[in-house]
Amino acid sequence: MKHVFGIFCETYSKKNDENSTGEHAIIALVIPADKMSDLESALDGVVAKARKQHPEIPLYAELHAYELNSGVGSWKALKRKPRPRVRIYQDAISAIARIDGLFVCRGSVDLTKRFCEDPHRWALTFALEHVNYCVRGKKDNVIGICDDIPNKLIYQRYFQQFRTEGTQNRFSPDDKLESFVDALHFSPSKFSRPIQAVDLLAYVYRRVHLEPPKDERARLVYDNLWEEIEPLFRRGSSRTW
Repeated sequence: MKHVFGIFCETYSKKNDENSTGEHAIIALVIPADKMSDLESALDGVVAKARKQHPEIPLYAELHAYELNSGVGSWKALKRKPRPRVRIYQDAISAIARIDGLFVCRGSVDLTKRFCEDPHRWALTFALEHVNYCVRGKKDNVIGICDDIPNKLIYQRYFQQFRTEGTQNRFSPDDKLESFVDALHFSPSKFSRPIQAVDLLAYVYRRVHLEPPKDERARLVYDNLWEEIEPLFRRGSSRTW
């Protein structure tokens, strides 16, 4: 038995946007514990390479998908340089895809077909279920870590409830996420390369499947990124409700 980390990140599209699907999704990147340092080093290397080419980039630059895509935050120095930003995003995605043993699970709510007051809760529940399902088959234990959100205590209580009473999920009515250990943890993405990794993956998923760019060149960029990470999704499990 070994330990793995499940890193969870939210992504969604607006239901009233004509170019979107109205889906609320949680993307989970599952990382073997012995590969965590490899992932961190690989993404540190991406930033180091970027800083060598563009010294104006901050030393502790965050690989935040929206900021990198838009040229804001850590990447504001490249605001008017879209090609370098695209190359950095490509380097980061390639670095993630090269790490052995990683896979992605997804839980989604289709808001055009379902009404629920808290789609984040349901999407997170489905993602937790699928991570548990995949990890249980390997007889491993998993620690859940999420990108920080303001109302995290609510979801930590849900997680505690699931582990005590079960999730009433599709696999068995009393599944208690038995592969998970400890509480559901939250951390700001700026301090965590693994959370930045799943944020980068989630943003590609969003721009390919939920809100495709209207610009053909941008769409091609994300299609190529998706082609590189699609095997991670195929190795995992997913559900859309």
